[in-house]
Amino acid sequence: ALRKASDEPPGPDGKRRWHYAYGGDFDDAPNDGNFCCNGLVLPDRQVTPKLLEVKKVYQPVSFIPVDLERGTIRVRNKFAFLNLDGFDGAWSLSEDGRAFAEGSFGPLDVRPGGSAVVRLPLKPFPKKTGAEYFLRVSFRERAKTSYAGAGHEVAWEQMAVPGAPPTERKPAPAPAAGRPSLVLAEDGNLVEVTGGDFKAVFSRTAGTLLSLDYGPLRVIAPAEDAANGPRLNIFRAPADNDIWMAKPWADSGLSRLRRTVRSFEIRRIDERTVRVETVVDHIGFKGRGLRHACDWTIGGDGSLLLENVFSPIGSLPPLYKLGLILTVSAEMEHMTWFGRGPGESYPDRKSSCDVGLWSGLVADQFTEYVRPQENGNKEDVRWAALTDGRGAGLMVVGLDRLSVTASHFTAEDLDGSRHKNRQPRRFSRLVPRPDIVLCLDQAQMGLGGASCGPPPLDGYTLSLSGPRSFRLILLPAGAEHGDLSEIARELRSR
Repeated sequence: ALRKASDEPPGPDGKRRWHYAYGGDFDDAPNDGNFCCNGLVLPDRQVTPKLLEVKKVYQPVSFIPVDLERGTIRVRNKFAFLNLDGFDGAWSLSEDGRAFAEGSFGPLDVRPGGSAVVRLPLKPFPKKTGAEYFLRVSFRERAKTSYAGAGHEVAWEQMAVPGAPPTERKPAPAPAAGRPSLVLAEDGNLVEVTGGDFKAVFSRTAGTLLSLDYGPLRVIAPAEDAANGPRLNIFRAPADNDIWMAKPWADSGLSRLRRTVRSFEIRRIDERTVRVETVVDHIGFKGRGLRHACDWTIGGDGSLLLENVFSPIGSLPPLYKLGLILTVSAEMEHMTWFGRGPGESYPDRKSSCDVGLWSGLVADQFTEYVRPQENGNKEDVRWAALTDGRGAGLMVVGLDRLSVTASHFTAEDLDGSRHKNRQPRRFSRLVPRPDIVLCLDQAQMGLGGASCGPPPLDGYTLSLSGPRSFRLILLPAGAEHGDLSEIARELRSR
């Protein structure tokens, strides 16, 4: 039976560090490990992302677009006994995640199993080129019930509204005369590119950024034994459902990759543009791995365009993920993103997450499962920013959709721990790192259900049989640089 337990003496502050124990914590054998915690809620009944997903998939009302330009939708009652006249309807319109119009409707007299066409009172509105628009419709309890209070949301749907027609893409304008030029300096292993208010230092031996400064803020700092800049990442801390991956992953030899820089070339394109071209092989102990080719285009405004190509070396098993990992300053604890949220989402578990403009502390993105594992990912991210208390920091714009995770733990930290606590000492401890581990993924494997069912469906496994490209832009964030949504819209529309 699951219980709270702590066999260790109190810590230095006199307090005991309680944790939820599971099979094996009492030297018991045989046991089912943490399978006794494999429910939709945590042992203390905290709501989990999987419970929210079940609620969304099982919702008793469906909303079907008919003509969203005119606000016409079809509402279907999936209840077996209840009429929809006991619920209040609400709607809102958003532009790039920000709601700008809202209203209510109902009650609707729709019997069990029936449907009705509803015309929402939407007014015409001007649309910006490159902006994304969504209509969100929901039903809420009108009165208090035996299970929830009045206003509790029972069903919702977010539907994409057609945006402005695309305009003919024109070549990006030449940099303005006042935009800072770049100073390029090479000193042995180091290549330094400096602009008006930024400095990027590359390491030839690491094949990536050694450090990145935007004004007084050190965004990426050098590590003691390696560069902290963007580098290939294919591993996540296995989730309970990833048990089917354990043997193929172990047999592949990809658990320990050796990095070898094949080439590092730098050239000046013009006074305000520098190009760095790198090729780095990541080979496992069985001779298989991936080649990561990255072309960096550095602009005088401090932007870094990364054009990545990932290519398999040998035959590879399905991958946990495919993307980049970097470590950024602990000062940038505030996270803002335009994508799925506010909670975690994965390719096959994201129905419960709206596409919106979300924000919060990096530490609060951690989902505390009883056994530490993969958590906190955000799907379908268009852009994300990590900023300090002044609003300055790093912005990432995906020219392709991103999966983004910001955490104070590495995948290895999570995978090597049984509990998220600092006591008792006889269990491996999970201690937050001061800096922020940022994963920018081209794709993640789905979660599936293999802890007691099948692995992810074919559409949600991640196989690399040939080259795969992935583009993103790093640039400074801050009030002096302008509105983040407008910046992202401009970059993505080029």
